Amino acid sequence: MSPKEAFLGLLDKLESCRDQLWITDPISWHKYVTECKSAKIKVLEADRNQVRLQLSCDADTAFYDLPLTLSTQVPAPWKTCVVRQGKSERKVPVVDGAVRYAAVPGSEEVDIKS
Repeated sequence: MSPKEAFLGLLDKLESCRDQLWITDPISWHKYVTECKSAKIKVLEADRNQVRLQLSCDADTAFYDLPLTLSTQVPAPWKTCVVRQGKSERKVPVVDGAVRYAAVPGSEEVDIKS
């Protein structure tokens, strides 16, 4: 196998796994890592019908504004839920008692409802 064939095979494999990978540029990677390292989550409310969170980070949100991937435990009976932050709203499945979603630090509260 030539180096070119091997490289094209690698690219094909990456494409087939695209939904499991984040392929990005160095600046976006730096911004994401910086936000992650200084991120803070405060639970504002948690009951059997809703979880409300506040996501913040110490990095300047004027420059560090990428959505972070969060995973939040939800009540056991939940199978799907609606995650809302500001004007963004999406229906998300619950997997193994947790919901995974993107949220922007320093923005509006994150509201998760069954």
